[in-house]
Amino acid sequence: MTALLLLAAGLTGVLEGWARYRPRRTQPALLWGGGALATVLVALLGLGPADLSVPALLPGLLTPVLWLAWGRAWGGGRGPLARVVALAAALALSLVPLLAAGAPEPTAGEQVLAVLGTGLLMGGPSNDAVAALLTLVREGAAGAEGASGALLRGGRWIGALERMLVLVLAFSDVPAAVGAVVAAKGVIRFPEISRDAGEGTNGGAKAEEFLIGSFSSWLLAAGVYLLLRALGVG
Repeated sequence: MTALLLLAAGLTGVLEGWARYRPRRTQPALLWGGGALATVLVALLGLGPADLSVPALLPGLLTPVLWLAWGRAWGGGRGPLARVVALAAALALSLVPLLAAGAPEPTAGEQVLAVLGTGLLMGGPSNDAVAALLTLVREGAAGAEGASGALLRGGRWIGALERMLVLVLAFSDVPAAVGAVVAAKGVIRFPEISRDAGEGTNGGAKAEEFLIGSFSSWLLAAGVYLLLRALGVG
């Protein structure tokens, strides 16, 4: 069940992000069509490789509908964050039976689906969560008019690749390499942060945003690492 939750949320989040950049008039059809496609794929993979019973499929089948309905009903910065918190709570609850004494080990099919779902979630959906957090920080610091700055596409790619790299290094049992990635990011951004602090116009806002965005991104990667370990991956 945990693997299907990951896969369903990852598929729906990626399809939602793709539909966001299509013409506005086609977005509703693309969103709900993508949700239906995600539901069908989850059902096929759950009954096939994961070999789950129909009751165990239900949380995964409901996830695309709840994910999209939440996004449509609750926009703004708080919506994506609350959705991530709700998903984390659902994943934690789904792990309870696995952690019980005498519980069967996750099958190889479930582990593959969990890794696939994780890969999808570490891209666009995680970027949306980090961006929403930074939006709330900007709103709290400068009012709503200061929260309209768009993220560069390059930053979105860097964030997704960074989380995937941290996960790969963590599963490779080379914690020193994870520390090197963290240090390298700080070195690369240090001139920009120092210039911002020196100008004194933003009060070090870029440094604060860098730290908040980086720590939230690393926290997501660490949480996914612990989740996959609990499923027996690696």
